[in-house]
Amino acid sequence: MGAANQDMIAIDVLLVPDRATIDKSISLNAQLRANYPAGYPLDATRIPHVTLLQRFVPAKDFEALCANITKVLDNEPPTATKILAFSPAP
Repeated sequence: MGAANQDMIAIDVLLVPDRATIDKSISLNAQLRANYPAGYPLDATRIPHVTLLQRFVPAKDFEALCANITKVLDNEPPTATKILAFSPAP
């Protein structure tokens, strides 16, 4: 069976921040959109996140893919990574 004949599904593997970060992002987004209303709105259905992987995969491979992603995340927990952000000196 060729790839064109396979049932494909779209997957999105992402990291979702904690509630405090989501709330702060939504608040800042609302302030930014006050000056630029055409900007992308964040709300209860559109929250900030980091996309790790986005693609189409054969539906028959979905369970194995989930198991492999779980294995990777168990061995390398992404939330254990510390990120520091700062402004450059003027």
